[in-house]
Amino acid sequence: MLHISDVLVGGDDQFQPLVDAATLVRQVTGARLAPIFLMSDTGQDHVLVADEEQRAALGAEFVALPVEPYVREPWLNHDEVPVWGREQPDAWAALPPAFQAAFAPVEVCVPIHADGRHFGAMLLAFDPDVEADADLRAFLAVVGRVLGNAVYRRQTARRERELGALEERRRLSEELHVELSQQVAAVGLQVGLVQMDLGESDAARLTADVAHLDEMVEGLKQSLRAQMLGLRADAELVTGSLEARVREQVEAFRRLTDLTVTFECSGSGAAGGVPPFVAAQLVRVLQEALANVRLHAHASAVVVRLAPSTAGIRLEVEDDGVGFDQDAVLASRLGLRIMAERLAQVDGVVRFETSPSSGTRVVAEAPLRPRDTGGVQVEEVLRRG
Repeated sequence: MLHISDVLVGGDDQFQPLVDAATLVRQVTGARLAPIFLMSDTGQDHVLVADEEQRAALGAEFVALPVEPYVREPWLNHDEVPVWGREQPDAWAALPPAFQAAFAPVEVCVPIHADGRHFGAMLLAFDPDVEADADLRAFLAVVGRVLGNAVYRRQTARRERELGALEERRRLSEELHVELSQQVAAVGLQVGLVQMDLGESDAARLTADVAHLDEMVEGLKQSLRAQMLGLRADAELVTGSLEARVREQVEAFRRLTDLTVTFECSGSGAAGGVPPFVAAQLVRVLQEALANVRLHAHASAVVVRLAPSTAGIRLEVEDDGVGFDQDAVLASRLGLRIMAERLAQVDGVVRFETSPSSGTRVVAEAPLRPRDTGGVQVEEVLRRG
């Protein structure tokens, strides 16, 4: 187990340490197959993490496994313990024939988990003479926890990098906004100079003015190009209307869980006019909020509401779970900070209405157009207003 822990520490590659750990598990247990399947960011499937030998043995159809029919009891269980397929004949018979053919005759599902979160599973295939003794069960149970802690550490580090990137993006966005405002104003002044020199028939000065104006326009084009690249990335995340993408996320969440999930959208069709950048941030906030429901809320039902208007858009995610103490959690949970930072990118806000044992409602609101202050600091505008 120490060797497995060692290979999981360090390294910039997100998956290679997991592949190396799986190889060690195969060597120790004598398993024929030991691929790892990690939950994707969307929660719609489990993505294969394995070396080339294991990938070749499994084939292309195992590159990803959908949530159904794999993510359910007994394979995903409350005690988070390894499950032997031959001890669950009814559940085993419900799995696809291709899966049975690949992992028979002895299949073991080892949940990968940490901090009460399900991250995926290691699936092992043994020869028929392997017995499920107490030592093997205990070893694989520890493997599931060790792998889960490694995945959790990497996800936490990625979230910290993401939060830092969001903060940097906001800073650059503010600087770029000021820069664009100043550039447009400067171009206007330069055009005024051109008109003055044109009226005075000063050819030399007019030539210099036009050359300077050309340089200013080129700089403005470069600044606009930088903004357009950011918008293009957001447009790729939100294809179609915001309502359609939210509905897609809700349906994926419903398939993943046993919760009663309801989606409500007032003013159907109005959400189609939400700018891509705003829509993209709302979709990401929705993903984070639903992940929190699945991992922490212990809820039985969740309602997602989308309420567009002519001026803004509001997204709500409400569950009937255990809630949480805002004073104790908000400052420490990276996911909540990232949600707030995402809405700040679009001049929006996110609120968490909750208390212990009362459920949670996440409310994200954003204007349909960013506030334009002409390059003046927002605090100054508010003080004057």
